[in-house]
Amino acid sequence: MTEAEPSLVLWDIDRTLLYVGQIDRQVYRETFAEIVGYPVERLPARGTGVTMPLAIRAMLLDNGVPDDRVSELLPLMVELLPKRLAATQKTSDSTES
Repeated sequence: MTEAEPSLVLWDIDRTLLYVGQIDRQVYRETFAEIVGYPVERLPARGTGVTMPLAIRAMLLDNGVPDDRVSELLPLMVELLPKRLAATQKTSDSTES
């Protein structure tokens, strides 16, 4: 049996290790407007180490979404944000080729 090479896996949970420009901010704006129905005024702070669901929850509350709607909207945003980020990456990859 061959010994496996050691590997290091980094999980950039709050995007402090990899700079993605303004793409994530734009996706937050678009997703918030689509789900909530009005433009976002306050985006999540960067580099806080907060997980995406907690950042989205705070963003909803900071932008005047009532507590009773946060529990309804949070799962929708948590599901849609990564899909939009992935779609943005695919679009970016295809325009670079």
